[in-house]
Amino acid sequence: MKPKPEKKDVNIQIGASIKAVREQMGHTQERFAELVNVSAQYISDVERGNVGISLATLRRIREVTSVSSDSIL
Repeated sequence: MKPKPEKKDVNIQIGASIKAVREQMGHTQERFAELVNVSAQYISDVERGNVGISLATLRRIREVTSVSSDSIL
């Protein structure tokens, strides 16, 4: 069994920012995932810093939340 790769600090920070914005909007991970057009599991993984985020997904999050990319990054 492969060991899990270490989480990158940048992914953890971005995930925390996205979670904070999502919670401020009052959305569950499921609803937020629907709005961004990704899976709820992906949102969970992003928020926990398990995976990085693509520019395309960042753009969709920015459009849905009206929050600047700088604020998220």
